[in-house]
Amino acid sequence: MFINELWDEVVRHSGKKITAKDGKSFTYSVTESNIFIPEANWRITKAEFENAVSKLKDQKFATLAENSSSYVYAIIFSILKENK
Repeated sequence: MFINELWDEVVRHSGKKITAKDGKSFTYSVTESNIFIPEANWRITKAEFENAVSKLKDQKFATLAENSSSYVYAIIFSILKENK
């Protein structure tokens, strides 16, 4: 999946409940070029999101990211699993 397609999926899944590896559930919204996670009062820009995705090219990092409690990686892996 390419970055623009993945971003489109992030937008499409906005408002959906996501569960991170640590068991915490959260939702997010997308406004313009930002992802906002109200439970954490946390915002990530589309550029930061693209940077996070690019790091997944390193398989070792991808394995660590998939098992982390990171919000952004929880969103990414939730989408990827759904689109398998």
